[in-house]
Amino acid sequence: MLLWYAGLSVVIVYFVFQSAGVDYRLVAVGSLLPAAGIVVLEELAGLAACAWIAVRFGLTDRARRDDFLRTGRLRATTPS
Repeated sequence: MLLWYAGLSVVIVYFVFQSAGVDYRLVAVGSLLPAAGIVVLEELAGLAACAWIAVRFGLTDRARRDDFLRTGRLRATTPS
């Protein structure tokens, strides 16, 4: 997904400036810097979602985890 940012920025700079003096490698790296923070936040949100799912469906218990791996079905735990 990050390559979309880099590739699109190089194409836009090429068509706008059409200069032989522009170093497109620097343009590609510069386009990734703002996106890196967003990607980190998305990864942290995904990690939090996985942790919530593991706790919500009792996958911290080995027997329930083995049952999930064997059947492919998650069963909700009863609230305590």
